[in-house]
Amino acid sequence: MKSDKEILSGIEERLYDEGVGELTDSELVALIIRKGDSTKSVLELSNNIIRRYGASLRDLIGITREELKNDNPGMTDLKCDMILASLEIGRRAYLKKEKQEIITCVMDIVDLLSYDMSFLDEEHFKVILLNTKNMVIETELISIGTINTSLVHVREVFRNAIKKNANSIILAHNHPSGDSTPSIEDEHLTKRLKDAGELIGIKVIDHVIIGKDNYFSFMEENML
Repeated sequence: MKSDKEILSGIEERLYDEGVGELTDSELVALIIRKGDSTKSVLELSNNIIRRYGASLRDLIGITREELKNDNPGMTDLKCDMILASLEIGRRAYLKKEKQEIITCVMDIVDLLSYDMSFLDEEHFKVILLNTKNMVIETELISIGTINTSLVHVREVFRNAIKKNANSIILAHNHPSGDSTPSIEDEHLTKRLKDAGELIGIKVIDHVIIGKDNYFSFMEENML
């Protein structure tokens, strides 16, 4: 069996010759943790980590240090921290600066929110505030937990929009199940907030539900 040093040398050689984009997910993790344990090489340990939580690095999003360490013998606190730090670097690099974001279509909304919201364990309800040019003023978290009319209050949704002189807003929440199909409660809430916005003078231009690899737009489906 090759030593960790030999394995890493081979990965680094491929990185140099072919570019980092050609490395497998397991090879990238191996470069981060640098060392296996007494029974597994660094590449075997990396393979085990990825397979345990899914099929790709994307499935590691939201994992905790405790889960990484307890589920994977051979993972020290330092190795766990290095993986978590690398995932966070990727998350921050992916996110665009909201103040520079202009919403021109539904996919702009999905791109803005999906990385952060696709893998949450609980429902998060957010409101995107827009100015007259559809530039994002702010994205505000309104509530966490099962989304229903008793938890999402009109005053909370529109308070900051009024304060910051928003011209319009976009509603958004995730479905932890991964299925973005709206519930009856989602439909009722959307109508209630749309009607409230018309009275206040702040238009609700869409309500987007984020699933794991899919989304639902009330505007696209002519339900708004």
